Amino acid sequence: GYPTDTLDLSPSLPPEHVVQDCMETFDKLPLETFGDSVIINCPGRCGGAGKLAGTLIYSPDSSMCWAAEHARVIGPRGGRAMVTRRHGQNEFFGSTEGSEQSQDA
Repeated sequence: GYPTDTLDLSPSLPPEHVVQDCMETFDKLPLETFGDSVIINCPGRCGGAGKLAGTLIYSPDSSMCWAAEHARVIGPRGGRAMVTRRHGQNEFFGSTEGSEQSQDA
């Protein structure tokens, strides 16, 4: 998933998924087809919880709230972010954003 603009969205918002555990990963979201979106509501302070691979586009087994913090979509206090399923890719490139470090995969 990665941040997107809102130009092509329908007038109604996508469903919301409240994240109960910072270890929850993108591959657990109900995103069945390309272009499906969901809003995640993160509890905050998820940096370092689980795995994080990629930069702005993250591996399916990355922790979704840690990724949202790394992408600077939400802050350490949590918040909402939109996740959209896109086509898969073979490699993900890590980076350092502030104090958040992601890995290559």
